[in-house]
Amino acid sequence: MKTMHKHSYASEKGFTLMEVMVVVAIIGIMSMIAIPSYLSWKPGYEFRGAVSRIASDLNKAKMRALEIRRECRVLFCGNAYQIIDSGQTMYTAWESNGANCLSTAQQATIEGSGRRVKNVSLADYNNVTVASNPTPTFNPRGYATTLETITVNHRKNDGTVDLSVDITVNQTGRVHVGW
Repeated sequence: MKTMHKHSYASEKGFTLMEVMVVVAIIGIMSMIAIPSYLSWKPGYEFRGAVSRIASDLNKAKMRALEIRRECRVLFCGNAYQIIDSGQTMYTAWESNGANCLSTAQQATIEGSGRRVKNVSLADYNNVTVASNPTPTFNPRGYATTLETITVNHRKNDGTVDLSVDITVNQTGRVHVGW
């Protein structure tokens, strides 16, 4: 004859309401500590990303000049820049607000000459601007035809400059970020 075992609640697996509440409280306390740190860290991270992208694109312009054996330049304008080469025709609108650094006549000349224009926007990076409008130009050997310093600023919400970095292009075409 089979014996019936009584159902014991002590043998069931799971969490009590008190255990779940303690875990939720611990997660809440950790979030209260971590979120302000993350928010103070994020602008610097975005700024470093923007500076790295500009330096990388300057190097790409240099490599493109070597590749096509023609002049390649980077035209800065406000919170955007264009990489202009003499290769195949390709034109896209500015990613930020549709604005264009070039006049209509200059743009028509570039499009008519078959130059390739790559547009890059810094609008994705919060409060990042270029202080001036330099035009680094690389010759077919990869050397810079002009010495340029691009000052990239990160502004606080009140408009004051929080972080500033100079990206220099020397005569040999080397791009240096002055962290």
